[in-house]
Amino acid sequence: MKQLFSVYPAGLAGAALLLLRCSLALVLTSSASEYLDLRSWPALVVNGLAIALVAGFATRIIAASASVAGLLVLAAGDHAMWILLLGRSIDALALALIGPGAYSIDALLFGRATITLPK
Repeated sequence: MKQLFSVYPAGLAGAALLLLRCSLALVLTSSASEYLDLRSWPALVVNGLAIALVAGFATRIIAASASVAGLLVLAAGDHAMWILLLGRSIDALALALIGPGAYSIDALLFGRATITLPK
């Protein structure tokens, strides 16, 4: 029977997911600094989302939003680095599908729990 719940991998797989979250957060902050005034509220929101992504809070939602935003930016204009933007959007989609890993706030909040039933 297939498992219907998310598993938060630890070890090397969890470390790799942590690195993927950090990489995506760096892309978000560099994009915000390139296209937005750093004192504007949209830049603050993007930087806040990047911090939440590094911490592993609401990872699937933020990564899915980053993937959609990257694809919308790609569709909106002619970019010289379109292959990099497409690759990062695919990375964000992969992170949204896999999940944050064991080294995240999501794993602490929604991780495995032991339920003991009374006898």
